Amino acid sequence: MVHIWSYNLDREFCNICTCRGDGLFHSDWTMTSASLEIAARVRLGISRRQWLVLENVLNREAATYEGLETIIYGGYPPVAPRVAICCLVSALRDKLSPLGVRIRTIHELGYAMSKDHRKKLLALLADDE
Repeated sequence: MVHIWSYNLDREFCNICTCRGDGLFHSDWTMTSASLEIAARVRLGISRRQWLVLENVLNREAATYEGLETIIYGGYPPVAPRVAICCLVSALRDKLSPLGVRIRTIHELGYAMSKDHRKKLLALLADDE
């Protein structure tokens, strides 16, 4: 079984097509940053902003509120950016909880994920079954 991922940047949606049999495609692909984003958005059903939070939590010891604000909103943050980020994380936690993956809050700093939870999530996203 092989999954073909396509992603439309303008419309922010993902499509997944499963091909079976002896086609031209192979299932021994590696996860790039883009394919990881697509896998997360399709399999977890998360938004682009939730992906930005998740990506930062995965790639850093701690994703700070200020860093997340800059990455998510650029120079145009909402009135209460910390509250908006907390809402994104809350919705993301709802998606990750059934998978046994946890994002923890670091008081007055931001968010983090343990190495074990990172490995578990990356393995779930890389699994092409």
